[in-house]
Amino acid sequence: MTKVHILTVHVRTDKWIRPQIDYLHKNVKNFKIWSFCDLIDLEPIKNNFDFCESSKIVGRPETKDHFLKLNKLVDIVVSHKDTSDDDVLIFLDSDSFPVKPLNNFIESKLNDYPLIAIQRVENAGDVIPHPSFTACRVNFWRDH
Repeated sequence: MTKVHILTVHVRTDKWIRPQIDYLHKNVKNFKIWSFCDLIDLEPIKNNFDFCESSKIVGRPETKDHFLKLNKLVDIVVSHKDTSDDDVLIFLDSDSFPVKPLNNFIESKLNDYPLIAIQRVENAGDVIPHPSFTACRVNFWRDH
């Protein structure tokens, strides 16, 4: 079974950590959670993640700083010794989580498309994949 790497950034509040983790455990198999948890006390929550640190990137999360944090986080994941080219990367906003089983859906879609994502055209006409849900394989990320 393909490994799934969940990448998420939590900022200022731990409000969404428990719901996100609960839904991930219910709907995803064979996954690791990699997170930056900024401006949050890490001690009581860090055991919920396979990786949880402060990003040390200071700024407003609603700006490009959010993407800088995700880029830094994905660099950590793809360079990890246990990550392989066929593994799946899933980017999730802190308040996003799967409500149905995800593995078969992801595998099926990634067999047809190299990258799948939500596009939020109502968000000032976004033309980029939105981090509330984006997925690709590690080799696609490395190649692009």
